[in-house]
Amino acid sequence: QCFSSSNRIAMNVDRILSEVKRSDKVLSGKAEASKRKRDQLDDDDDDDKPTLDGKGGGKDERQAKMQKILEEAEEVQELDAARLRDLVSQFTKAIAKNIERRMKFSEEPAKFLDSEMKVHDLVQEMHAVAASPELFEEFVRLKVVPPLLSLLPHENTDISIEVVDLLKEFTEPEGYGYDQDSRDALLEELVTNDMIPLLVANLDRLKEEEEEDKPRNKFRS
Repeated sequence: QCFSSSNRIAMNVDRILSEVKRSDKVLSGKAEASKRKRDQLDDDDDDDKPTLDGKGGGKDERQAKMQKILEEAEEVQELDAARLRDLVSQFTKAIAKNIERRMKFSEEPAKFLDSEMKVHDLVQEMHAVAASPELFEEFVRLKVVPPLLSLLPHENTDISIEVVDLLKEFTEPEGYGYDQDSRDALLEELVTNDMIPLLVANLDRLKEEEEEDKPRNKFRS
């Protein structure tokens, strides 16, 4: 009965997450198009694509960055309780710093961009937790769910999308059946911390922004 109840909740959450992600993608696509234009303006006269940090560079530099990303990905795959505690510590500090920088430099986005990228990268790293259900109970014990959910309405749509992706993995109805107790503990923590109303509120926000972004029909009478 517990299994059936938790999976009904997960399926409802999955439906909401899918709708939120669809709206997120619409807005993110527009933001990405704008970013590409900025990157092209900042790029050198050569034909090389800009690197991940947007500064441009040659093939060797891009390959070095890609190698670093692959090495970091391998480290993330080897997640254990100790590394999880370190990841959570970095995550909560990064959120606090981003909030502080946004408040201090609200009119100067360039000054809080680095802190924003750090938060985004750490949310990405947490996908390794979703693939390690044996760590779900430790994840709950570390009280990381509230700060994670606080990012759903973040002004940076890329961060919001990443959180939605992570929640979708955490609440996958067909996932992790071999560790149901741990999954139920995490799902209960997410629901207790108002994941569903936060998702609904974020969906409403995204829909409003999507409506505002729609071009007006100037021929309408």
